Amino acid sequence: MHDALRLTAYMATDLAGDAPHLDSLLVYISSRLGRKDTVPGYKVDRKYSCPDTSRIAIPLSRAWIGGWRVALATTPILDEVSNDRHEYFAKRIGVEHAGLLDPGERKVVTTTNNWTKSHRLPLRVRSVKRIVWLCVGNRREILKSLRYVLAIGKKPAHGHGRVAKWECERVGPIPHPRWPWWIDSEVGPVLMRPLPIATELPTNLVGARRGYGACIDPYWHSDRDCERIEPC
Repeated sequence: MHDALRLTAYMATDLAGDAPHLDSLLVYISSRLGRKDTVPGYKVDRKYSCPDTSRIAIPLSRAWIGGWRVALATTPILDEVSNDRHEYFAKRIGVEHAGLLDPGERKVVTTTNNWTKSHRLPLRVRSVKRIVWLCVGNRREILKSLRYVLAIGKKPAHGHGRVAKWECERVGPIPHPRWPWWIDSEVGPVLMRPLPIATELPTNLVGARRGYGACIDPYWHSDRDCERIEPC
């Protein structure tokens, strides 16, 4: 049985980059576990057509809107950010001991492309204690899947985005069939995630703007891009 839930990630270290969409995270976990009804995660690549990930079973409810089957879950909601900064990660090929090579082994190495390319790129890092998702799903199965997730965001191997604890609690009956895509408030329904342009959308949505991008996982694949409304 699927309930209205509030999922919370208690962070042990700072978050690098952005927190993931909950449906994307659960699809990735399911594909990596190698279940029979899933598409292996390693076969999803920008250079190939995107597979139908909607047939991958996840413990979230999905519903149709604008021709897309979208998960009933909000985008990640960050707690108060106490420190918002940029760090940098860099790479260059080591040439310090090139002079020790035999003259016949010395070569010209390009540093502008391929695996030898040098770079120094910015990385947004934020100090936040909690990250929350509102969703409709199976509480027990969500927590069972997330036991495999020890970190979220970018550069977890560098110590960023470590999750100290996952917590999932019921928040009562589901207020309306499309909760939590939008949540009712005194000023009108507030948009809580990107959604495709569709006639099913309320005409008085608050905090929404038109944009272009994905509404379902994998969010980074160009096959998923469409006209949409997104929180602002």
